[in-house]
Amino acid sequence: LTSTFGGRPLLGLNSCFLLVMSRDASVSVLDPSVSVGGITSTLARIELKQPPMDWVTPKDNKRVFVSMPAAGEVAVIDSEQFKLIDSVAAGSNPVRVALQPDERLLWVGNNASKADESGVTVIDTHSLKTLKHLVTGAGHHEIAFSKDSRFAFVTNRDDGTLSIIDIASLTVSKQLKTGSHPLSVTYSPLSGAAYVVDGQDGTVTVVDGNSQSVRRVIKPKQGLGPMGLSADGRFG
Repeated sequence: LTSTFGGRPLLGLNSCFLLVMSRDASVSVLDPSVSVGGITSTLARIELKQPPMDWVTPKDNKRVFVSMPAAGEVAVIDSEQFKLIDSVAAGSNPVRVALQPDERLLWVGNNASKADESGVTVIDTHSLKTLKHLVTGAGHHEIAFSKDSRFAFVTNRDDGTLSIIDIASLTVSKQLKTGSHPLSVTYSPLSGAAYVVDGQDGTVTVVDGNSQSVRRVIKPKQGLGPMGLSADGRFG
């Protein structure tokens, strides 16, 4: 990426601002092209109510949604002016955040200790209003979506289940057993299926997106980690 004499790099990452999640209650903004005293490139510091845990940004990169478990809220950052816009109620112990493909709704996983608080909270990204909390099951939650934003797939790690949520009605339409300890879920538009990885059992449960039933269970080996898909959705 470094330019050479008489030539510029094809991709100049130094022209981008870098947001860094801090251990304390803040997000730092770095400008790689500036060095103050040879030790810092800090352009701004965005103060939050509580320490951040996870974040997601829309395709246009104009906002950043940041979960704050201790506050029970999601912070909304303006990534053009580098300032906090709002903090939205997001249920008990909000950790994972995910935007559905049409970016209309933000989904927040609630790793709550109480059964009636463990699940997902849904937030409207335009009005920044909390729409609904859905109880799905105990444990940590990972979230994936069908390409058309019709269904959300939510894992419940301690229950060993996958909740399939109808997004139009915001109701749980199906609850499936997907191993003893599901740790990740991803959706492939190419196969029209969700893939739930269980590292403890060493399985990948393939859930059909239309019938919402288990298509098959692949058994690679114990100790699997999270699964990702290639850009075309062909390989996992």
